[in-house]
Amino acid sequence: MMTDISMIRKLKNIREEFGIWTAVKRVIGKIIRPVFETNSAYWFGKDLNGKFTEVPVGMNLTADFLSGEETIAWLKKQKETWMYDESEIEAARRRKHYFPSVKYHGEIIGYAKAGTEKIYIRDYRGEISLPKGTGFIYDLYVKPEFRNKGIAAYLIRELTEELKTKGVSKLGCHIPGWNHASVRVFEKLGFKKEKYVRHFRILGMIRFNITKQGRRETNTVPVIKRNTPGFLRRGKLIRDYISVIFGTGFGRGLSFITSLLLARALGTTGFGIYSVFFTLMMLSWQLLGVFDGIYIRYAKAGHQEKQTDYLRAIFFMKLLLFFVMVCSAFPTGYAVSTFVFKKPELAFYVSSAVISGAFLSVFTTLGGILLAKERFNIYSVFINIFYTVFFLFIGAGVLFKLNLTPFEITLLNTMLAALMGGLGIWYLWRKTKPIFFPEPLLIRNMVHFGKWLLAESIIYNLIQRLDILFLARTASYDQVGIYSAAVRTAMFAGILTTASTTLFMPKGCASLKSKKQLSAYLRESLLLNSALAGGIVLLIIAVPAFIRMFFGRHYMPAIPAARLLLLDAVFILFYTPFSFLFFASGKTKMIFYFGLAKLCVVSAALLLLVPRMGPTGAASAICLTSLCGLGLAAAASSTLIKNESFSGNAG
Repeated sequence: MMTDISMIRKLKNIREEFGIWTAVKRVIGKIIRPVFETNSAYWFGKDLNGKFTEVPVGMNLTADFLSGEETIAWLKKQKETWMYDESEIEAARRRKHYFPSVKYHGEIIGYAKAGTEKIYIRDYRGEISLPKGTGFIYDLYVKPEFRNKGIAAYLIRELTEELKTKGVSKLGCHIPGWNHASVRVFEKLGFKKEKYVRHFRILGMIRFNITKQGRRETNTVPVIKRNTPGFLRRGKLIRDYISVIFGTGFGRGLSFITSLLLARALGTTGFGIYSVFFTLMMLSWQLLGVFDGIYIRYAKAGHQEKQTDYLRAIFFMKLLLFFVMVCSAFPTGYAVSTFVFKKPELAFYVSSAVISGAFLSVFTTLGGILLAKERFNIYSVFINIFYTVFFLFIGAGVLFKLNLTPFEITLLNTMLAALMGGLGIWYLWRKTKPIFFPEPLLIRNMVHFGKWLLAESIIYNLIQRLDILFLARTASYDQVGIYSAAVRTAMFAGILTTASTTLFMPKGCASLKSKKQLSAYLRESLLLNSALAGGIVLLIIAVPAFIRMFFGRHYMPAIPAARLLLLDAVFILFYTPFSFLFFASGKTKMIFYFGLAKLCVVSAALLLLVPRMGPTGAASAICLTSLCGLGLAAAASSTLIKNESFSGNAG
């Protein structure tokens, strides 16, 4: 009962001091806290060699730096329960932190908590490490009836003088954005906003920060090393991977659930028709993705000063190809459906796929910007936007028992893609302020570097989609639907491979700057991919139960194909780190040759196996192709490493 009374009292105090909306947000936060919690604060810094702005105090005050235990006892008696946190107090005692109080006629009317080396942050439920010579104020309070009299400024100045005698030359603090009064006090005393940090905690375990730098950069020491609290810096590779795999897994999970809804609602025939559209949309979408890779390559390989120029040029080239694709969509739809698939009824689906892919490719340019900055946390949220919106629409259709058809679903998909692409074009236009004729040297550099990547991208995406396209020409829609169920089952391995690719692309692009970086890159990729391969083996074992449970008995013939596609994911895992070595060295022609060799293998294998084995033959061809590609990449990478001079410039 005491806890309930304390909570009600606390909410009442918050409502009175900061307003009803802040109190409501605190209640909502308490409800969802076991699953998800977040908080944010501005981080301030000040060089103590500078002067403090004088704030007059019209009272006879005393700052007591020896009253630590007296202050702690006083905190226990206050009605504001947040003042006394057992974990915070115990950590402060271990580190011998300061608990100075300010007294008026011998009575405590305010206090501060400050320390050095390591500070326990209540919102993070953990400690952060501070640079040497840095002090940090992590709590400051003055009784309401004594506020607006300069008492807080007086205590900060006295605390500063005390810390300077202990060798502290820089001082920091963090203040939530809603605490305007404290922000004004510290800014009046010369503290500058260094950064804005939002902290996340998921299921009490996954913890990460999203940090924005302040508008004005100063020479004051950042209060969080490398923009991340110390207890979050350990195991950065694992944290980045968890962040990416969480975002990728969330998006893939939504896509998988959407596929399940569509597979059951449309049946094998309708699902097969939609799968043809989806395959061509992904092919069109990913073909232009090569430009994002080029931007990442220049952003990470020593061309920092021209990032905006390259982004502007890449956006120009993407827009050019975007308009070409949109204008040619309907002629392409007619030609492909009539002469390639020999199914004229697919003309609408092919045209819509080209248009959707063109719009989405522009939207995902924003993802390339985030990857270049290694902002994996934000990227993990960004990649889920399209999948989330599409899932909500399909889920609503199933919930209200609408009679979904492949035509209606395709039309909805295209409209959403156009909306996302339009937003991407608007944002990039404002960010880059493009000119219609970018600097010729930039275009020449990108064409020289990207021509082989574009060719390889076309080949790679053809290899990934050629199985369904081949089935669409030679088999019934039912077989296409069954094979699509196998592809969706293997999607769970795709979560692991895609996250690995996302994580190691920027690292691979910088790996040839030194032998140390190369060694770390190869070691980390080998260890991580080996662990992921073990997880995929477990998925292979569970395939029959998985398909029976989620897709139903009509899709049981997909089991052999699903297992082969999962094995293919293992080969892709180990192929990817090798391919980025050629990406970093600028030997993109070699990547194209790998792709060309794999295209020859997969074409011959599909031609030989699909007529005899159907969906299982298509999966066998894909698996065999990836195995051959892995062998070629490993052999060629060994030669590249021996010949690399490690000049520090990746090209």
